[in-house]
Amino acid sequence: TITPSNNVIKVYYVIDEDAILTYSVEHYLDGETIPFDITTQQSVLVARPEVTSVSDSDKLPSGYTRNKVEPELPTSITKENDVIKVTYTENEVTINYIADANGSVSNDSETIPAVNGTATGSTATADTGYHFVNWTNEEGTVVSMDETFVPERVNELYAAATYTAHFAADEVTPPAPTPTPDEPTGTTPTGTTPTVTAPTEATAVLGEAFAPVQPEVGVLGEAAAPEVGVLGEAKGPGTGDTAPIAAWSLIIVGAILTLGITAKKRKKEEQ
Repeated sequence: TITPSNNVIKVYYVIDEDAILTYSVEHYLDGETIPFDITTQQSVLVARPEVTSVSDSDKLPSGYTRNKVEPELPTSITKENDVIKVTYTENEVTINYIADANGSVSNDSETIPAVNGTATGSTATADTGYHFVNWTNEEGTVVSMDETFVPERVNELYAAATYTAHFAADEVTPPAPTPTPDEPTGTTPTGTTPTVTAPTEATAVLGEAFAPVQPEVGVLGEAAAPEVGVLGEAKGPGTGDTAPIAAWSLIIVGAILTLGITAKKRKKEEQ
């Protein structure tokens, strides 16, 4: 009953612990104003409206890392505060270039964005007496045979890595040795006739023949007998020597002439 002293009606409410509040999470790449992904129908209980964490988007491109969340977590969801924004920043990678002990590189390292960056690479220069061989990665795999090496993206991303330039010693061909005066060169100078020394006469031993000797001719064409070596063999050159035959032929001819002359003398005396 409303009376002058009882004219206010009060209504009391209790929290519905099963009631919920919904919110969404928007995902942005750094510098962009349009989200690449939106997670909706997220909810909290009205009795406990606080959000302490959110997950990264399943559609997050490779090469990006979460940078910030607005509003900062934890945050309480209300009808006015029902959107959480997550921003991701492109990763940066550092690429190192080193040389072994026998050369140098033009660029020691560079740090570039993993997705939208551009690598400049490095050029290897060998020390004096050496030459460039190749570039290898950290596993020892050859990645380039050119002095200038520029890394390429792998799966559309640059990756942090270290590359090494290798060098090897140049091959040196030793000069040809200069002949000394005491060493034969194996050739005869142009225009020069080589000197040939005649072999010395052999001495007859056990029947070996000397060089041929003309038989001595005596009076009236009589030829002296040829000299006879050891064991009765005529002196003369080695196997096949005709000197003894010629000598005996002259002796026989001389004997015939002598007999002829003697016969004529006797015939005249008899007459």
